[in-house]
Amino acid sequence: MSAIQSDLRRRAERLLRGSRSFHDLSTIFLSQRDKPNARVSVTEVGDFIAHRDRRDRGETHRYARAMLMCTRAISALQSGDSEGLSVVDIAAQASLRLHDEQTLLDEVGVNKANAASMLGRMRSKRYGVKQQGGRRELNQKEQKLLSLLIKEAPARPIFTPERLVGDLGVMLVEGEIIRPHQLEDFVAIEDLVSAFTVSVMHGSVIGFDDGATVGLHGHSEAGMPVSVWAGIEVKPPYPNTPFRIMVPAFLTRLDSAVHCSRALQGIGEWRGTVELNSAGLLDYVS
Repeated sequence: MSAIQSDLRRRAERLLRGSRSFHDLSTIFLSQRDKPNARVSVTEVGDFIAHRDRRDRGETHRYARAMLMCTRAISALQSGDSEGLSVVDIAAQASLRLHDEQTLLDEVGVNKANAASMLGRMRSKRYGVKQQGGRRELNQKEQKLLSLLIKEAPARPIFTPERLVGDLGVMLVEGEIIRPHQLEDFVAIEDLVSAFTVSVMHGSVIGFDDGATVGLHGHSEAGMPVSVWAGIEVKPPYPNTPFRIMVPAFLTRLDSAVHCSRALQGIGEWRGTVELNSAGLLDYVS
């Protein structure tokens, strides 16, 4: 066993014994972020940590970016945004990169290469070609592809707590960081992993391909679980005023009265840096 693997095993054992160490979880997520067998949810959280610590490299937040861009595209079109069509193009291309070949074949009947070609033809139809009489309608297959890539994508948060802790646990078993019989115990620390994930997502900024950005913020309200929301700016045609829509990025099952310090309980949208304090509660960093 390598020194790195031994260190990760010690950190995982501490978490299983009840430790609520922010640093241990950061180290574990970052160690799994770029593995060949990395699950999407684990890579995404690793990206949030790396971005926060100014250590990101390569293309980050691929799944989160595509999800949020799809939501933004729909909002732009619904509001009559004059840039709506270009937003749709960017979102569809980002979404296509995340879809596997089999899903495209099953749902639309085309492979990834043909889907990319279809997007190019659809773009010409939507913008119109003057010498051919202007904009043309999309055919049934093109509409089906666009629906798969855009309209169906924003129907859920980026990932769920159950999926995240399960994915991380399976990766740790595969990497021999925890033993197979410990997987059930690891999945049982969902609340800790959820609280940690909220803290690293809160305050993050994700950049879109066209230069626009979206900010993520933690949120706590009496009687509602702790969550992270993304604020997406939509610019309707002048003279209408730009506005921001809020979409859920991560929904937990955490009770703010149990898992947050007094400073974060029931205040709505959070501001400032948040981490797990010495008591393992979500709290502002002083």
